[in-house]
Amino acid sequence: MKLTSLKIRNYRTLESLDLIFPSQYSAICGANDSGKTNVVRAIRALMSEEDALPSLVFQNDFSIKDEFPKWNNTDPSKREISFEISITLQKVRDAGFYQFVVKQLSLVANSDSLDIVIKVTYQADRPEPVVVVNNAGTEYSDLNAQEVLKKLQSSKSILFHNSTQMEPHAIFRRGNTAGFIREISGPHQSLVENMKKTVNRG
Repeated sequence: MKLTSLKIRNYRTLESLDLIFPSQYSAICGANDSGKTNVVRAIRALMSEEDALPSLVFQNDFSIKDEFPKWNNTDPSKREISFEISITLQKVRDAGFYQFVVKQLSLVANSDSLDIVIKVTYQADRPEPVVVVNNAGTEYSDLNAQEVLKKLQSSKSILFHNSTQMEPHAIFRRGNTAGFIREISGPHQSLVENMKKTVNRG
């Protein structure tokens, strides 16, 4: 799955932001407090990543009152926060997700890739977000759209790395690194290589 674009409206410090991701790997760079973390928060909010770091975990009790830009004086009853992502699914590489979307939206699968846009809008007067899925100009806003979003959220398809923050599993104590390196040398090397191949295939 490839995330090709992202639109964010009225989320934390981001009032209106449109991003395009032209390649498989994208780096978000900028000065401190420029909104980089909130871009990642927005993606993680859509993905509902269960194993995110505690400071970035998206809570189910998403609150417009807490997440809406503090400086925006819009009437509280009319406030909205929205996220819109465009993704491309490959028929072979993303077979499970691809077939799910085709079946759920009753599409004709006649190409090697499928482009869909998922928009999620939180409104002050609605307890649940409004979900709209768009494919080739046709919009789906019923239960099928919600199911596509749920499938995206359970797909675990996007990898994140925060270069300013060490992940807990990536931290080694100074005294233990030499023993760890010795442990994967020699007879264990082939085992490690096989494990790498298995992970890459997955």
